[in-house]
Parts: sequence; C-alpha cells; structure tokens
Amino acid sequence: MRERADNAIAKRVRRHADVRVAHDGREGLAQVEEAFPDLIVCDVEMPNLTGPDMAYRIFLRDAGAEKIPILLISGVRDLREVAQQVGTTYFLSKPVSVERLFATLTRALVERVPPQPRV
Repeated sequence: MRERADNAIAKRVRRHADVRVAHDGREGLAQVEEAFPDLIVCDVEMPNLTGPDMAYRIFLRDAGAEKIPILLISGVRDLREVAQQVGTTYFLSKPVSVERLFATLTRALVERVPPQPRV
C-alpha cells in the first residue's frame, strides 16, 4: 500500500519535474553520484542506509553534491531534531498532504538552501 502511495506521488510530481526513485539509502546515494539532482527527498528510516547517513556521506565526499537541498519526510517523533542534525530546513512529518508536499518542494527548489549538518 505504501509503495503504491509513493508511486502515485512520484507520478504526480513527474508532471512537473524529472523524478528518480530509489528504494533504499544506498541506491539513493548511487543515484546522486550518477547525476546530481536539483533536490533530494528522502525518508529518515530507509533500509541499508538511513536518510541522515546518506546526507552525511554526501556532505563528507565534498564533490558538489553537498550543495543539493534535502527534504526529509518521515513519521519519526523527533523529525525536527533529525533535520537540525542533517542541517536542512526542509522537512515534513507523515502523513503529508500532496498540497503541503508540493508547497515544500517548490520552496526548496526556489530557495535552494543546502544542508549544513552538525558534525
């Protein structure tokens, strides 16, 4: 059910942007290395590599991808704290409406504030 909802959102976003979907953090990291996206959207709790761990690896590689804004979407209780650790101002608590998602995506793409993680 969750995968269907994620795919429905990705399909709707695809009308306005190029969307690549990764099924875990390692796959997401590989996709970022392959071609820099305008924005990274990820969950905090992903298999194989969490969203925050993926963000730190991007930051530590210091190859340009660390300037890509990151939007965290998660159901974890302390999402605000996780976002502060990652250094992103873009985060949404699940469940999230499509309207709120689009508004935050638009804001992140316009502002383009890169993460500034606590290290």
